[in-house]
Amino acid sequence: MFIKISTINLNICKRFNVNQGVCQYFLFYSLSL
Repeated sequence: MFIKISTINLNICKRFNVNQGVCQYFLFYSLSL
């Protein structure tokens, strides 16, 4: 389940073209859920 969330977050990162730190934060946050 967290793999799907991580994939969604990566797609969001690519769409909004945010910096790497924010992407890692999203991944870490999704794994902590």
